[in-house]
Amino acid sequence: MIFFGAAVLLLSNCLFFGFGWFFFRSKLFRDFEIKRVWVQWHFAVVFMLASSMLQLIIFEVLDVLDRDIRWYNWKINLYGMLAYVLLVIPYYQCLLFLTDYGISQSRSVVSSAVFACVFLYVFLRLGDPFPVLTSQYGHLDLIELGVSRVGVVGVTVMAFLSGFGAVNTPSTWLAYLMRQPGQNELEHARRQVLQTMNSILLKKKKLAQARENALSSSSSSVSPLPSRVDFFIVPLHNFLFFSKCYS
Repeated sequence: MIFFGAAVLLLSNCLFFGFGWFFFRSKLFRDFEIKRVWVQWHFAVVFMLASSMLQLIIFEVLDVLDRDIRWYNWKINLYGMLAYVLLVIPYYQCLLFLTDYGISQSRSVVSSAVFACVFLYVFLRLGDPFPVLTSQYGHLDLIELGVSRVGVVGVTVMAFLSGFGAVNTPSTWLAYLMRQPGQNELEHARRQVLQTMNSILLKKKKLAQARENALSSSSSSVSPLPSRVDFFIVPLHNFLFFSKCYS
């Protein structure tokens, strides 16, 4: 049973590797024109590891194959993924960056190795403030040490990227997804704008006329008062004037 499970997992991993290699050469390689063979190998290996982990999850749910075989294959996949995330990918990216800028092969290899060591040290030191290690083990578990830091840092980076994408993507691509208005809709919008402007002008005219009527009514109500005052004051003034003259 153990040999049968090992043979099944080995065959499935070979199939995953072959499919990743074929997909890269038939789709990605043709589109991006990548000339480096090691890039194809790395892509196929990562695709194989990821597919194998998904396969092991399905086998665990369905209780297929032996438990020990699944457990050892799971640990191999975890070690492989951690090696790629923490060592192989940083080293190879730095190597490609340096060789593309014309630096010699020997210097690029040494510089990339130094960069990978520094990256690994910074990554391990970065997880010290986080309570990611348990105290039930008496020794240092590499899987727990690596997966805990990858989980914390990866979730943080993904949160930043998802927030940036949620804001940047609609503002960048929303104009391309919106439907362009037709000529009839533009004419209808113009007529609505003209009607709104005409209604505003009519309301302004009514407001000015109401203000003018209010001013005229207030002036007509105040004007009779001086006439009554003159009616009493003028005769009184004349009477005083004539009485002074005759006296």
